[in-house]
Amino acid sequence: MKKVFLVIVSFIIFMIFCLTLNSLKLKKTYSDFKEDISFEKNSKFNLNGILKLDSTTVNPKILSNKTTLIQFSFKGCGPCQKAKKRFPKLLNQTDENFQIITISIDKFDFWKSLEENISERRWTKLNIGGSNLINSLKVIGYPTYFIVNKKGNIVSRPSHFDGIKAIRSYYKIKPNILDLLNEHSSNLLDTNRFSNFIYVYSILYLFLFGIVILIRFLIKKTLGNTGCTSP
Repeated sequence: MKKVFLVIVSFIIFMIFCLTLNSLKLKKTYSDFKEDISFEKNSKFNLNGILKLDSTTVNPKILSNKTTLIQFSFKGCGPCQKAKKRFPKLLNQTDENFQIITISIDKFDFWKSLEENISERRWTKLNIGGSNLINSLKVIGYPTYFIVNKKGNIVSRPSHFDGIKAIRSYYKIKPNILDLLNEHSSNLLDTNRFSNFIYVYSILYLFLFGIVILIRFLIKKTLGNTGCTSP
């Protein structure tokens, strides 16, 4: 029974070790991001026609005095929803001068029926409404991100999956090991790769376990062969 317990404990420790090593690969994503430069920097981000949950148009002053990460998304966009799960953590890691705005391109009535908690702190959820932003900014893939400065001007357009990376870089956010473990675990679960992770590293564990057993057997055999016998 004791041996079974030791095998289970060693397996758990091994899996945590492998998960940690894999998580460390994410460290570079806290500073490295790609940028789509096919737009004119320093142009105003035009919010004309963008709607709030109550069907009224949003006040352009919402962009004043804050650095803003804007995400264009829609309900059926997996990467969009995955990023939104990380927005609360990002807001906790940044100061009061940063905010997030998500703009859904779904039909207003459909979006309104699904949207909840529209007034989350420093995260405003809006609808594209009658705006022409999709055409004027050439938004063709989702999620699409823009970073807008405190004057309401576009200063960056991170590539489709690099919006969060860009803010991490901007604020020089340094991750701790728990952040890395949490994000990597979420990535595995969100992409349905967790079972594959368990399978692959279970095979590796069994292989290494077999090697340890073999070495132990050979050592015992060697010591047995070199033992002294009385005359």
